[in-house]
Amino acid sequence: MAERPEDHVKCPSCLKINEDPFVLECNHSFCRACLQQHTDKGEKSCPTCGTVFNSMEIPENLTRNEPGIFPAGSATSEALCSLHKEELKLFCLDHQELVCIICRDAEKHEGHKFRPLEEVVGSHKERLQESLLRAKKRLEDYQHLRWNCLEQSTYIPVQKEKIVTEIKKAFEELRNVLNTEEEARLAAVRQEEKIKNERMKEKISALSREMTTLSDSIRHVEEHLASSSLSLMKTFQTTLSRIQKLPDKPELLGEALLGEAHHVGNLKIGDTNVWCLNLTFTWSFEPDPKIPDDPSG
Repeated sequence: MAERPEDHVKCPSCLKINEDPFVLECNHSFCRACLQQHTDKGEKSCPTCGTVFNSMEIPENLTRNEPGIFPAGSATSEALCSLHKEELKLFCLDHQELVCIICRDAEKHEGHKFRPLEEVVGSHKERLQESLLRAKKRLEDYQHLRWNCLEQSTYIPVQKEKIVTEIKKAFEELRNVLNTEEEARLAAVRQEEKIKNERMKEKISALSREMTTLSDSIRHVEEHLASSSLSLMKTFQTTLSRIQKLPDKPELLGEALLGEAHHVGNLKIGDTNVWCLNLTFTWSFEPDPKIPDDPSG
């Protein structure tokens, strides 16, 4: 009978495909484990032909990586049980892990429920898809809020100029007696602008970081969804846990814009002399207006 190609990479001792093959000087190939057991007994000769060898320091059998040497459909090491070297065809519902037919009958899985691998892949993909959709929606929330912050950040300098103009116009009528007070008010506006800009920059930076982290998680899940069923199931719990740990929904920064009403609300005075005589208030830059959703409105 003609030899099959896979016979050349089977270990003559255990009759299984060589997972870690070595070739002796006589060209006979064995599993590393089988050859180690042979030498542990004091044997220094080939188990097949009896040719004596001196050391286990032998070159790796390169035929295991030659194309076409394994039959079509043969299981890769990824698809084999690490304990029994059998194909991982079952999924334990109790332990939520892939098992082979030998694991199914082991004491560890006694009384457990099992399903074929292909039956559970679909439901697990659906769970990942649902979490992925929620993650994408959350990313949209961050994108929308970041855009809103960028809009308000752009409007803050414009708003500052508007406030400065109104302050200067009001104080022109009282320049001789109110020069000191005018400067105090302008300084307050500049100080609040600086504070608000710093707060907005920090908010935008934080949103960008959260978006990057969330985008990485989304990309990670999408890559796993595109991988093989076996790879997906092996990393399912880790991947699902990662995509389910979403950051809190972003919120708009409170009191983001300048307190325009606070700065200019009491500048339009009917009786200038009376206002000057009663100018005893202490100016504060802390704002107290409601922040508009749309600065352009």
